[in-house]
Amino acid sequence: MADTREAEKLELATIKFLRKMGFKDVNGGKEFFIGGRQIDACGGHENTLLIIECTTQKKISSKIDTFRGRIQTFREDFKKHDIYKKYQKHKYILV
Repeated sequence: MADTREAEKLELATIKFLRKMGFKDVNGGKEFFIGGRQIDACGGHENTLLIIECTTQKKISSKIDTFRGRIQTFREDFKKHDIYKKYQKHKYILV
């Protein structure tokens, strides 16, 4: 359970950081889903949407591969979403 709590803390800290930095349409966390997939954090600035995957894993190579494999699906799902479809550029970040 400690891993789950640490992961949730990281997600909340990332969301808080995005808000503090002035990003718009900030959301994320264990109950935020786009296209049936849980999104750790996201936020928009001007024309760009940041989609952030948080990890507490020590070995992240498999996490990177999984995240890369989902990028096209994320892009399609966010472009269909009423709030996020206005962002023309998407940037994907693993923290």
